[in-house]
Amino acid sequence: MEMSQQILDAILRIHEAPLTTDGWTAVLPFIAAATHSDSANMFVQNVVSGHAQYVTGFRLSPAHLEAFATALEAGMLPAWAIAMPAGAVVPTSSAVSDRDFARSAFYNEAIRPNGTFYGLAVKPLSGARHRVFLAAARRLGRDDFKPLEVDALQMLVPHIVTALQVGGRLNALDLGAKAASHAIDQLETGFILVGEDGRILFANRVAEEHLSQSVTINAREGRLLILEQGQDRALRRTLADYAAISPRVLRAKHLIEVRRRDGRPPLRLIISPFRPEAVEANLPMLSCADPVAIILIVDQEREQSSWKMRLRHEFGLTAAEAELALEIMKGDGRDAAAARLGITVATVRTHLLHIFDKTGVHRQAELVRLLLDRMHV
Repeated sequence: MEMSQQILDAILRIHEAPLTTDGWTAVLPFIAAATHSDSANMFVQNVVSGHAQYVTGFRLSPAHLEAFATALEAGMLPAWAIAMPAGAVVPTSSAVSDRDFARSAFYNEAIRPNGTFYGLAVKPLSGARHRVFLAAARRLGRDDFKPLEVDALQMLVPHIVTALQVGGRLNALDLGAKAASHAIDQLETGFILVGEDGRILFANRVAEEHLSQSVTINAREGRLLILEQGQDRALRRTLADYAAISPRVLRAKHLIEVRRRDGRPPLRLIISPFRPEAVEANLPMLSCADPVAIILIVDQEREQSSWKMRLRHEFGLTAAEAELALEIMKGDGRDAAAARLGITVATVRTHLLHIFDKTGVHRQAELVRLLLDRMHV
């Protein structure tokens, strides 16, 4: 399978993760596939107590996960892992020599028992109360990760961060309280709860904007409608399937890419069966119909616009410089960024010099790490 397809598959599963109790466990095999890894794990640490509050893994035994959590709580994580900027993917071989890594207590007590050596580590979120660590690893004897594989995980990081933030909001909500709809309105991802016939039972602020402004999806007589007939039929079939079988036993999720007629990037509708236990309470209902699905609307253009404004505010970048900075973050070089933006490589070099001066960095890799750190803390 092409790496691009593996990355797309991983992105789909990542955005589904907050909607199910085992969502992140289900994501890890796809992250491992996209990075050509043998195993993967995720840990959430309470910064104050040091305890590992959440631990899950792929191709890792419960004993190994427990050993890793124990090492985390004992403060055994190496200094480079604690200090790595939030959002920046760090290959272990770039942080410490193979010789020193093999001699470290962290490797011998937490890594070696599982038979792995080279790894990729990232701290998607790091706040005052919690830190999230994610790692992918290869069996001892396999070659180190290639730059393309490091870039693959780096491409997934913004999606992981968004999904973690959505999950945090959902977990924090008392969905039966009056403030429930307001809290969900603060999400920057469109959120729609629908019944079997497509009737919209709940939609947050961002979803309402899409429904009122989009020429590709809207609400007609209170029902969600995709104007492209083939895609709308696919939506109806999915909702009917969810209604026919208990959502508690369904695992299938669906992705519909809704093309926009004006040439802008498509909207991605991620459709998941509604599981009451995933949110621990019912949303405030607008009708007596039972919900069968949650639909997330992922708008890449909206995310890009938000990031550009953040970069301009944080570093004083011009609109053109902010746009180039986001293209550079994709990791495929100056020529590719120039082609996408329709400018010359010489113009890219000029913009980069200005960006380096305003951000205080000297290399593209440093720029990517800095921007990810600022954007996702």
